[in-house]
Amino acid sequence: MQGDSVRPPSPPRRSTISYLHSLSIPNNHNSTPLQAEKLRTVRHRENKRRYRARQREYVQTLQQRLAGDRDQQVAGMREVQQAAQKVDADNARLRTLLRFTGVEDGVVEAWLRGDETAAGRALARERTSGYSPPGLRNVSADASR
Repeated sequence: MQGDSVRPPSPPRRSTISYLHSLSIPNNHNSTPLQAEKLRTVRHRENKRRYRARQREYVQTLQQRLAGDRDQQVAGMREVQQAAQKVDADNARLRTLLRFTGVEDGVVEAWLRGDETAAGRALARERTSGYSPPGLRNVSADASR
């Protein structure tokens, strides 16, 4: 584009319209070829002007749609970033909770890789070692009471 500002279509010029009316010649054989040529030239010029005005209006509409789509895209990206930050914060808190309950980071990493067998073996080793994390009650002892 040549310029960022888009001018609204200008109204038809009075001089051209009045000139068209002055050249309006009834469709008879009394008109001269010169008059008919002038009339065609003026009509052609007006048609081109109207076409350019429609084209400017269409381009302006497309620019407005593009700006709206860009705004929506930015809002969507912002929303996705906020959701990712929340997931990241939640994961950090859950890892802290797992550590607090005695689950080592290696077990969590194995589980996240999809290696449930290795995670299960590591978890079983931790439980047989007699480790009792702080604040964790023995659930099986409470259930037998």
